[in-house]
Amino acid sequence: LSFVRKCASVYACAMRGSLKGKHVVITGGSQGLGKALAELCVREGALVTLVSRSLAKLEAAKQETGAHFVLSVDVSRATSAELAEAFRLAAEGVGGRPVDIFVANAGTGHARLVIPPSTDLDSYVSGLVDLNSKGTLLAITEAARAMKSGGGRICIVSSAAGIISLPGYAYYSATKF
Repeated sequence: LSFVRKCASVYACAMRGSLKGKHVVITGGSQGLGKALAELCVREGALVTLVSRSLAKLEAAKQETGAHFVLSVDVSRATSAELAEAFRLAAEGVGGRPVDIFVANAGTGHARLVIPPSTDLDSYVSGLVDLNSKGTLLAITEAARAMKSGGGRICIVSSAAGIISLPGYAYYSATKF
């Protein structure tokens, strides 16, 4: 969490302003880094919307972080129209404030051999591409559209595994970096 605070502090300084009153939308917000970022943003006075697949995990994260609104959306399967609707609902959920900061954090990866012993390679690679790449690209496009009239910031959470690959993470590295 201290690393997240440091990164967020640097980011807040770069924005030349406070997060107070800003609407921050975070995908992958029900656990891990997304949840830690939400906690920090709430502490800084932001209106936070958490987005993730599991409504139960989202509700728990909302209680733990003090987030203001949650949306159950699977960005790996959502269309651009569904994501546009999610940003509209997020604004409505915090009293009409459009998104000011979008954090594209959702992602996944599992260690596995490049040549797997099973035959599920096509579905495994498709799942990673759909979440780590396509889901991110569609979400940032719709976030930008939602910010078009008022401006804002988009932060894409990537992975250092794209620079220094870890054994077993070739597929993750290629899709998340």
